[in-house]
Amino acid sequence: MTKMPSFHLVSKFYKKIPLGASLDIGTGKGKNAIFLAENEFKVDAIDINEENIKNIKQIAENNKLSIKALVLNMIIFKYPILKYSLILAIQCLNFIKKSEFEILIEKIKKSLIKDGILIISVFNTDDPSYKKLIKKHKPKEENTFYSKQIPHWWHFFGKNELKNYFDSKYKILYYKNKMVKDKKPSSHSHGITEMVIKKLHE
Repeated sequence: MTKMPSFHLVSKFYKKIPLGASLDIGTGKGKNAIFLAENEFKVDAIDINEENIKNIKQIAENNKLSIKALVLNMIIFKYPILKYSLILAIQCLNFIKKSEFEILIEKIKKSLIKDGILIISVFNTDDPSYKKLIKKHKPKEENTFYSKQIPHWWHFFGKNELKNYFDSKYKILYYKNKMVKDKKPSSHSHGITEMVIKKLHE
């Protein structure tokens, strides 16, 4: 069982990506965004957490890093056509409904340039949280639940579901289902699917 999150994919594949603009969706504390900026990418980073974005802006200013950090919901963000050589979506695409994801993933794909790379990591149906929810609640959409405690949506992906959203215009470079450990807020585990995909042509 490995540890969260999926930084290992960013560090493994970034040298294979054309230098240019990158987008970090749900950037969190900005580890990936900062790493990419330190390696000469121009980074757009979005997150709904104001404190996270404030801290990233300060780090970028102090270190003269090319990061444009915005407090913004990933659904509302206007994805520019054919802009990014790299797009990251690490543990953020679960927090919308399946129907919203199906619209969003098309926008993300159109934002990639030719030979651009998309790195995704999501919770899948092996996740213990999914197994708890499915016993107690009827899904609102396929494998999609609403949590009143947080509140937000949870969508858990089937173990091969992500592959269904990409046709012959894309090449899967990496795909893996696994269990990982997470220490926050307390020690627990997640079932995740990781994918790295390359856009071959329009």
